[in-house]
Amino acid sequence: MTTSFWIYPPVMAVADALVVSHMVDGLFVIVRKDRTTRSALAETMRQLELVDARILGFVFNAASESEHGYYSKKYKKGYYAGYYGKDR
Repeated sequence: MTTSFWIYPPVMAVADALVVSHMVDGLFVIVRKDRTTRSALAETMRQLELVDARILGFVFNAASESEHGYYSKKYKKGYYAGYYGKDR
């Protein structure tokens, strides 16, 4: 099995990702912290749904490691190790 990754411009800028969505197994949506607005993400998802694009997941980009929330502290302490395995 061969795995390939292709990066396309933002959906709202050009239609490339919409056109190729039927030629690939699925798409990851990249969301940049402090840059991608909720309305832009909502419109992107609406356009992808219109062409029945398969969304494999989301990537939250440009997040600072120093910005810890409730769950990140629990992950660092190994709280969820029983669910996901021990930290390496």
